[in-house]
Amino acid sequence: MMRLNKLLLPLLAICLLACSKNETKPETSNTLVQAVAGDASINGIISASAAEEMQGAFIKSEGPEATRLVKISVKDLLNFLHSQSANALTDSIGIHTGIYTEATTPKDKPQYRGRLTIYCSVFNAQPKEIQTMGSGDNRAFLNHGMLYP
Repeated sequence: MMRLNKLLLPLLAICLLACSKNETKPETSNTLVQAVAGDASINGIISASAAEEMQGAFIKSEGPEATRLVKISVKDLLNFLHSQSANALTDSIGIHTGIYTEATTPKDKPQYRGRLTIYCSVFNAQPKEIQTMGSGDNRAFLNHGMLYP
């Protein structure tokens, strides 16, 4: 659980700020930067000391070589969320974890094989009883980022 918290909290904060089912345009960069900088009205904002403590617990649990940061372009994320919210009338973002396999490792990043990654999806505002990712699923997913360390 700590592993997911460390990877998901920063991305979730950006995702929650960027996606709104009633907007037709993505948020301006000034609004996003101001919100990420410390708008206390945002549900889920944590302190720097809490983030450091969670990161320390993750490194202690998973080791210093484990993926502990996935850096995703804000522009790519905003464009993905905007396009998906316009098409699916979404009000929920999925942050998924996965591991790169031989088939999914980028050709220019062979060191990623076996490494943990995260990717994003969106969910319809009025979902079916249970949504699964089957072979007939036509939802889009965003997996574009740099893994650290």
